[in-house]
Amino acid sequence: MIITVLNRFQAVILRKYLRKNHPETFMIITNSSEIIGKGFRGFDLNSNIDK
Repeated sequence: MIITVLNRFQAVILRKYLRKNHPETFMIITNSSEIIGKGFRGFDLNSNIDK
């Protein structure tokens, strides 16, 4: 299993590649409104989320 984060353009390219080269595979695509972690938008640990 591979889990990755892609923009729409990249997802289309990956889907076309998989259909052509590995037709036995499948993809699950889901939308995300926020991704936090290394290489993505940061977050402030000192912020008060209860405000």
